[in-house]
Amino acid sequence: MNKKERLPIVDILTIIATILVVMGHHKFLRNDISWYPIYDKIIYSFHMGFFMVISGFLVRYSFPEDCHWVSYVCRKAKKFIPAYFTVGLLAALISSQSIGTFVHNILMLVVCPVLGPIQIIWYIYVLFMYYCLAPFLFKLTPKYRYSLFAISLVFASFSVFFTPFFCIRSFIRMMPFFLLGSHIADNYKKFQAISDRTIFLAGVPFVAFVIVSIILNNNAKPNRLWYGKLL
Repeated sequence: MNKKERLPIVDILTIIATILVVMGHHKFLRNDISWYPIYDKIIYSFHMGFFMVISGFLVRYSFPEDCHWVSYVCRKAKKFIPAYFTVGLLAALISSQSIGTFVHNILMLVVCPVLGPIQIIWYIYVLFMYYCLAPFLFKLTPKYRYSLFAISLVFASFSVFFTPFFCIRSFIRMMPFFLLGSHIADNYKKFQAISDRTIFLAGVPFVAFVIVSIILNNNAKPNRLWYGKLL
């Protein structure tokens, strides 16, 4: 597999996933529109899982087999951490009405992003955690990683019982999607052998993440009101 090869189908899927994320976090539709709750429920049933499948694919597809863990993580940290805190600090400055709120928002960027000034930033937090694990995950044989995928499904099904702090809950809930994407990357050459591979490659991630989403019963817009009770 040529890891430097550009994959147009992945670019298309990424654009679709990005649109779904934007649609899932929009503010231009009102709850009193009759079809809004159905639309909102559908979008939230899979849009972040879809994005994580693509991320898992790209992480595995571009992964250097001879990498050293420290150098690999350091490279990713230089890419993720400045962007994460730049966006977080900007959001904190804009949204904070007092020094106390600003301090709280900054603290939440580290402790629990879903309580912070920009909730969607948890995705970067969790993805970086997966990058830290990638050198260990990808050294496992396919057999063990398939087993890990099955185990992750079980844990993700009970993710509601895990703490949201340090994105533990999101990390566990998204793990099956990330592993699913990496498995698709492992079998990419086999997919290329299929004559109508464009349709197939577009369909595999979509069908797979929908199935996983149903298994995890992650089909409703999250109710964030209860998070305040944790403080």
